Amino acid sequence: MPKRSLIDKVRLSSEYDYGQPILFENAEIRRMLNLAKVGKNDVVFDLGCGWAQNLIIAATEFDVKKCFGIEQLEDRYDKAQEIVREWSLPDKITIIKGQFEDLFEGKSKEAKLEDATVIIYLLGTDKKFISQLSKKLQKGCRLVYYYNTLIPEIKPDAIDHPFYVSIFPFKRPSSELDWLKFVVQKEKSSLVQGKEPSAEELWDELFHDYDVMGLSRKDVRKYQKRLKTFLEEYSLTG
Repeated sequence: MPKRSLIDKVRLSSEYDYGQPILFENAEIRRMLNLAKVGKNDVVFDLGCGWAQNLIIAATEFDVKKCFGIEQLEDRYDKAQEIVREWSLPDKITIIKGQFEDLFEGKSKEAKLEDATVIIYLLGTDKKFISQLSKKLQKGCRLVYYYNTLIPEIKPDAIDHPFYVSIFPFKRPSSELDWLKFVVQKEKSSLVQGKEPSAEELWDELFHDYDVMGLSRKDVRKYQKRLKTFLEEYSLTG
């Protein structure tokens, strides 16, 4: 069977009990990879790779050295393996069945997170995740994430909305306003002419954006709480 456009790989079949994984248009994936300046010397990890469409584009269009995808759901793992075989890319892309936490603990025999130069992570985050990840990364590794799964403990180094890239060692926010300015990217206040927006105005903007995207306001409240906790701890530890 001849290879088809990747768009055919986003159709949801009744055989998948968990529904489709996080999917982006191919143009969006290229934007994501361009933002991270992905190239031929990179080793790309996708933590929670779904059907591997991010890795297919990284391998075929960005000519990366090697790709690793980690997927714990069996149906998505099987689908990713099928697609990699269809594109004749098993030497370039390795799909690992398991949890990405196995990489934090060094349990995987197929891949080491320390080898990554680019990590794609498009799932939910928490303080523990970024702490564990930071223990494994080499200097200069680029973490790619997006607007739906923000990370209050670090600041982005590059932004092409809705995508963010943070480069290790990660920059830490010095204040609530410092983090919000980078994330929301609003330079002028809508309330006071000639002034920068306040933290309150930027939080309102973030709530608004989540409403527009059909996301839960609870997530923004969690970011507020996590950021406050981080800043309190950071002020004590330096």
